[in-house]
Amino acid sequence: ALAAPTLLFAFILIYTGFDRRLRQGSDAGRHLWRALWIMPLFTLGAAWAYPWLRLHWADYQLLTQGCIASVYGPWFYVHLYYTFTLLILAVLLLSWYAFVVRGLYRQTALIVAAALLAPLPPAFGFTMKLPYGMPIDWTHLGLLISCSVLLVAVKPRAFLEVRPIAVDQLLEGMADAIL
Repeated sequence: ALAAPTLLFAFILIYTGFDRRLRQGSDAGRHLWRALWIMPLFTLGAAWAYPWLRLHWADYQLLTQGCIASVYGPWFYVHLYYTFTLLILAVLLLSWYAFVVRGLYRQTALIVAAALLAPLPPAFGFTMKLPYGMPIDWTHLGLLISCSVLLVAVKPRAFLEVRPIAVDQLLEGMADAIL
């Protein structure tokens, strides 16, 4: 779960073809791949160092209902904002891509962007205790909606069959079309 937002963002970069633009640019664009993994690695280190540093979790309590109540430390919120930033950037990239690409891929990109947005408000609300200490975590409902929307996008539209950029390059590179 720690690397999921980074992997998703990397997938969206590759799917939209934005990774090639970054590699063709400056050295900073080429080092982006390594920079993406700094936060998850630091977060893993903060979680492993829990008893000594208390950066990720400040404290926890075992409740009588058999669950754990966590008090988050400062690094938890740093990683939370990093995760939400990556997910919002992924949605923005997919939305941009939906307006650049044609036909079937436009609908699919918009559906996937909508699916990525579904779990964000309940997850952010529960973690930040909005509104007024939300007692129930609705993130799972958001993920269920997200997975349902992704199923609609993947099944009939062949989301991962052929990369749209490859199809565009193939069609643009043809001198004469013979049917």
